[in-house]
Amino acid sequence: MTLDLASKQDLEMVKMEILQAMTEIVQKSRTVEQKEWLTEKEACKLLGVSKSTMQNYRFGGIIPFSQIGNKIYLKHSDIVAHLERNYVGNTIKQFSKSNGKQIH
Repeated sequence: MTLDLASKQDLEMVKMEILQAMTEIVQKSRTVEQKEWLTEKEACKLLGVSKSTMQNYRFGGIIPFSQIGNKIYLKHSDIVAHLERNYVGNTIKQFSKSNGKQIH
């Protein structure tokens, strides 16, 4: 059995690579969050829904939008407001699968 030891310099280099990768990830996530207007594709990615679900949200008046030609734009603040309106928290009540009655 061989035992490979990493030097302090090797560990520092790995640390710097990890920090750089984490910084890039944070910067990419902030790019979408900081934009006032999102494309439909960005909004779908943010909510984790398909394009057809987003279309249902738009047509149902659930999330307001703006359209220029064929391009759809949605406000980031409107998406956040939709999430806040539908926040359930710890108020979910459990129901029995067999009879549909609430379990206390």
